[in-house]
Amino acid sequence: MVKSIRSKPNVKFTKNSTNYKYDGSMLDTNWRNGLKLLEKYNLNYDLRVPTWHLEEAVKIVRLIPNTKVIINHCGFPWDRSVDGMEFWRKGIKA
Repeated sequence: MVKSIRSKPNVKFTKNSTNYKYDGSMLDTNWRNGLKLLEKYNLNYDLRVPTWHLEEAVKIVRLIPNTKVIINHCGFPWDRSVDGMEFWRKGIKA
């Protein structure tokens, strides 16, 4: 009955945040190893990260080439200014 796993890895609170916990982030080896198990169980991955993590997420998607990835909330384009939307487009394009 389960089709997908939705995960919100530990993320920076803002684009320029310096307070960033490594455990449970996309940089965490244990988190990445768990993500790689999705293929074994034929599960999709619902990726939930803010805009400023979209380019980093590209590396994660490449780790799981046989797993369908869904970008939740379209990458959270919170900043709707011209610059903010350009930054979001760059991340989505990546």
